[in-house]
Amino acid sequence: MRLMRLLQGYQKARRKLRFIRPTPLLGNMAPYAFQKVTFARLLADLYDGLKGCNIGGMFEFIHPRYLVLDPALIRTMFVKDADFFTDHEHPFTEHSEPVFGKSVFSLEGDKWKNMRHILSPAYTSSKLKSMFSLLAECEIQMMDHLKARSDGRVRLEIRDLMSRFTNDTLATTSFGFQMNSFKKTHERYFENSRDLTRFHGIRNLIFLAFMFTPGFAKFIHEVKSHDNDSILKQQISPVADILAWRNCQVGSSESGNSRNGFLRLRIIPSEIIGFLRSLIVDHVTKREKENTSRPDMLQLLIDTRKKQLRQSSEGQADGLEPPPTPLSDDDIVAQALVFIFGGLETTSTVLTFACYELALHQDVQKRLAAEIDASLGVDGGKLTYETTQNIPYLDAVISGKTRSGGRVVRRATLAVDLDSLLRGNPETLRLYPPAAFVDRSCVKPYVIPASGDNPEVHLKKGDRLWVSVPGLHYDPDYFPEPDKFDPERFSEENKDNITPFTFVPFGVGPRTCLGKKCVQGHPGSTLSLPGRALL
Repeated sequence: MRLMRLLQGYQKARRKLRFIRPTPLLGNMAPYAFQKVTFARLLADLYDGLKGCNIGGMFEFIHPRYLVLDPALIRTMFVKDADFFTDHEHPFTEHSEPVFGKSVFSLEGDKWKNMRHILSPAYTSSKLKSMFSLLAECEIQMMDHLKARSDGRVRLEIRDLMSRFTNDTLATTSFGFQMNSFKKTHERYFENSRDLTRFHGIRNLIFLAFMFTPGFAKFIHEVKSHDNDSILKQQISPVADILAWRNCQVGSSESGNSRNGFLRLRIIPSEIIGFLRSLIVDHVTKREKENTSRPDMLQLLIDTRKKQLRQSSEGQADGLEPPPTPLSDDDIVAQALVFIFGGLETTSTVLTFACYELALHQDVQKRLAAEIDASLGVDGGKLTYETTQNIPYLDAVISGKTRSGGRVVRRATLAVDLDSLLRGNPETLRLYPPAAFVDRSCVKPYVIPASGDNPEVHLKKGDRLWVSVPGLHYDPDYFPEPDKFDPERFSEENKDNITPFTFVPFGVGPRTCLGKKCVQGHPGSTLSLPGRALL
């Protein structure tokens, strides 16, 4: 009945707004819910079903959503009029995840603006340049690992290699941790960081419940606030008996209490959060105690807390303005965890697909390898920040500059430049975007004017809007032969042909991914050196 009322609301309030007719309860999510398609494929299909209009409607289960298709409208709404769409929906709240709920990803309004302002300097040009030596060290560790296993050629699992490399680069550039995952001396850190972003089994069901049923987290919170003998807690006990055994902490004093176990339902297992929290807090405490500093994200948060504590002390002394609330340990841990959550799986996946595509396209790989060799030859074989900024064909694969020339050098298939991938291989990111959709929440009334066959649309506070990233990236009107791996799309000669806001792997507007500058502008490290070692 609720779905029918929502459907009637679309037809009445939105008049001629085009939408995809839903099925009861599942809305337009049935193919994904029954695991017939991936979420990215579903969003591409929804985009195709609404193609031709600038904005349409669909249902995320029983929740109505707007799908914005027109690139010009995406720019107008989420860049020019970004103040109307400052928030987005997310599964992490302080009810469902007390630590993650404090992260910049989950914060809203002024809290988000303040935290974003604190973290933005993490990836300035000077900071990126200062991180180069840290990344080069991770590359050397990987090279040593490959050389130890090689007698001229090496067979390995690329996904694991990229996960370990990404894990080490994130650990050293964000937190100052020297891990060297290739030696497996800190395997527990690697496994917990990796498991932070992997969802399967009952954990995936819990994630979907929190993600697609926002009231679920609120319900859990409300149940927690009741007395143990309340009627509400008694009513949920049958469900608790089913789920508690998967969520109780083994050996805890409450592990035998099904209701308490149910009420500890978490998207992220508490043992993962506990291990990483302890590691990060200990590291912060050590830096503060020893008064040491390092050019990384963690230091930004430490310095901010020092400044806030000083302002708090001065504010209490003069009594003129209320002093700022200093960052807590959980605030700092939350930002650190979101860097792992948002960077490890996404980056390593893109790197893996980039290696896959370059292995398939030997002509691109050989041309790239030749120019890397030529550039390294200028500096006597030493990789420098400046060297990575001046590799011609590399820029064609990465940032849209291309030149011809360069000798072809035979090398192992793995001889692919990680710098290009870390700086953001546009064609790989187009084919395999890290996020399937961009979402925003309307925070105040907004009107989309009528244009052509598109009706005027009135958005109200709380309305949710999506942008289908694979829909745009695979639209043949914007990218001819969209299934083809073609780095030349982003060459100097062709880049002006790309319609603005059709390539959005990092999102759009003020809430663009914090790591965008790092991925697009970081000189990074290369696999060209290990490739040469394997010749």
